[in-house]
Amino acid sequence: MTLEEFLSYRRPSYKNILHHPSVDLEWNIVEAYDLIEHVLHILPSIEKNKRYAKLNCFLEKKESYLALHKELGELMDKYNFRKPVGKYDGLKDMDEAYGDQTVLYYWDHLEHADMLVARDNAWLGILLDDEY
Repeated sequence: MTLEEFLSYRRPSYKNILHHPSVDLEWNIVEAYDLIEHVLHILPSIEKNKRYAKLNCFLEKKESYLALHKELGELMDKYNFRKPVGKYDGLKDMDEAYGDQTVLYYWDHLEHADMLVARDNAWLGILLDDEY
């Protein structure tokens, strides 16, 4: 299954939603792109900071995240979706904002990214449930 097909998927429980499936595709692509952008900004903090040693297992997957980011960027361009502008500019010590919860915060985002890489439909439900 291609990434585009995967992100076009509408869960059976959402079949009666009134908006067109293309809206789901846009939301899914933008959510996925935002998630991977966030993960790519988390990884350097993990690399440089020894206190995140238990997150090092995610560093091995960096190439997968980069490949997915490239593929998502192509989909964003194909459909002319707006990319976030400067969202992460100036976040030098982004981990400090989360204090003791940083490892859990990072772990959640990295785990969601792994679900996306594995084409596991659970990634979207988790993100949407967290937001709403």
